[in-house]
Amino acid sequence: MAPWVYQAEINSLAMRTQGAAAATATNWVLFAVFNITFIPVVYFLYPETACRTLEDLDVYFDRDSLHPTIIPINDKIAKQCKRPLEAIEAEGSRVAATKAIDFKASTSEHVENVDV
Repeated sequence: MAPWVYQAEINSLAMRTQGAAAATATNWVLFAVFNITFIPVVYFLYPETACRTLEDLDVYFDRDSLHPTIIPINDKIAKQCKRPLEAIEAEGSRVAATKAIDFKASTSEHVENVDV
């Protein structure tokens, strides 16, 4: 049960306000400690996603990428704020491959077999 509800049940009428204050303060201090703990975790263990497209992130997390692990410790490319050159080159090759496809020649037809 939530700590701010439980304390109202167990404290006497004279101590109910102090108990509510202590329970609420404990709850918020615990929440603040967890949030402060996550700051270095996010800073050191999460790759930078600013200035990157979804395709860049898909390539970064791909098993066949140049990055040996998804945890970017000592990976300068994953931590830089600018878009990496490898992502720009990969986008150029994706655009060139898309332009090379002849969409008019590769039309398909949808056929359904419906038994009546």
